[in-house]
Amino acid sequence: MTEYEVADLLATYSSNMREGQALFITIFSTYMIVAYTVGKKLSRFQVIFVTFSFLLFSSLMTFGDVQTLGLAWNYADMLL
Repeated sequence: MTEYEVADLLATYSSNMREGQALFITIFSTYMIVAYTVGKKLSRFQVIFVTFSFLLFSSLMTFGDVQTLGLAWNYADMLL
C-alpha cells in the first residue's frame, strides 16, 4: 500500500468519525427533546423502548468508533 493510500484511508476514517459524532449529537438532542416535551405523556413501555433504543444506538456507535480509531492507529503506524 502506498503512502498516499494510507493517508487517504486516515482521512476517510477521520471523516467517518466526525460524521458519527454529528449523528450522535443529533440523536442525543432528539432523545432529550422527546424526553422533555412528551416524556410525561408516554407509557412506561414507551419510555423504556425509547431509552433502550437510544442506549443501543449509543453503544453501537461507541464500539464502532473504537474499532475505527484502532484501524486509524494501525494505518498511522504504517506511515511512520
